[in-house]
Amino acid sequence: MWTDYAPDDPDGAVRKISRAIDMRSGQVLYNCYNVQLGGDCAPAQSGENSPASVTPSPGFNSATQFHTFMFEWQPNSVSFWSYDDSGNKNVLWNYTGPSSRIPKKPGAFMQNVWHTPDWDPLDGPAHDQPQTAVSAFIDSTTLPN
Repeated sequence: MWTDYAPDDPDGAVRKISRAIDMRSGQVLYNCYNVQLGGDCAPAQSGENSPASVTPSPGFNSATQFHTFMFEWQPNSVSFWSYDDSGNKNVLWNYTGPSSRIPKKPGAFMQNVWHTPDWDPLDGPAHDQPQTAVSAFIDSTTLPN
């Protein structure tokens, strides 16, 4: 979740709060707030780690299964969730603060899918490039009036 972007800042300041989850185990791998791309994570503050874990999905494989992911922005929070195969809601993140790290206006969904030999989304060792087409199907979007 990008919380601010200052294109006129000579240092290219970008504030970002992010979370990585191992969906198979339900373990939150990390929450990270940083003020520069590639910068160090600031220590977590109140409201940044809820829930502390999520309902595990032992067979989770986003490459071979369909999953519904949603988010909702409110002036004082941003919530992210998914639904399991039985239609049960699984709250992935209920971000409530600090308020300076919550976007000031409603968000929009953006997805990037790309791969290079030396890039990994979790900052780990690079993985092999996909050997088949990578695609996502978005069948519902609700935008504010």
